[in-house]
Amino acid sequence: MIPSRLWYFDDPDRYHAFRTKTEATSFLFGCGLPGRVVSSRKAAWVPDVTIDSNFPRAQVALEHGLHAGFAFAVWTGEEVAAVLEFFSRQTLVEDANTLSIMEHIATQLSRVVERENAAAKINYLAYHDTLTGLPNRRLFKDRMDISLDQALRFDRQLAVLFLDLDRFKVVNDSLGHKAGDELLHLVSTRLLQCVKQGETVARWAGDEFVILMPEVSGPDEVREGADLIIESMRSPFFICNQDVFVTFSLGAAVLSEGGSSAESLLRNADTAVYKAKQLGRNRYEIFPATWLYSRKSGSR
Repeated sequence: MIPSRLWYFDDPDRYHAFRTKTEATSFLFGCGLPGRVVSSRKAAWVPDVTIDSNFPRAQVALEHGLHAGFAFAVWTGEEVAAVLEFFSRQTLVEDANTLSIMEHIATQLSRVVERENAAAKINYLAYHDTLTGLPNRRLFKDRMDISLDQALRFDRQLAVLFLDLDRFKVVNDSLGHKAGDELLHLVSTRLLQCVKQGETVARWAGDEFVILMPEVSGPDEVREGADLIIESMRSPFFICNQDVFVTFSLGAAVLSEGGSSAESLLRNADTAVYKAKQLGRNRYEIFPATWLYSRKSGSR
């Protein structure tokens, strides 16, 4: 148990040393008031903490005139959300009525915490992919809209990378969908190691991922990022007691050259992915305006 910085004192200056000592102490299972509450799963009452052999802060409590100590836990299911401690300047014997009241308060607080956790989980699931834990399409678009607005306002470059796992269907067909899910999870973890702080990796759909680079110096930086991703996939993934090798086809679109709206950037990055697949997979293509013109003119 690690002490928080949430306190209430009738005289904060008087108990400064006790607070400092508490915040510097971590409580192991069964140790001190917090540890005893967690291990016994019950409220704990100590008539005089200054003479209690299992109270690490006994000396500083004595110096501050603190004696009786009481604590109870706030639970969320089988886990402790918090332990609340109370101290008195008097020596007080255990009181059954006070214990009952405090346990009732703990129950009510637990319900509040559980409701808050449930709401937070619902909110998290609304914006994250359940398999990989990455941001989902909805959160990615929100972040992209914000980044695009800032890039246009401050005349910065922005890039979007669209990634498609090559021949992912072979993994599902040969090893099963459970292995495919494990592969997607491991791939997402490796992708996170390839991006810089402030960049977003999201699962777009199925075996497709997208990366938002909210501020780049130009196409060369995008190429470096794409090269790093392709290189990171050279090491195999160990799944179903065997090494599984996968590659990515990547498409990128840079602001202005690849579009000036979120829709055009995503569409053009997706188009570049298909170009990369046509050229043999395990590579990247950056969508330029000149390429768009040549395709329209029929020169390709």
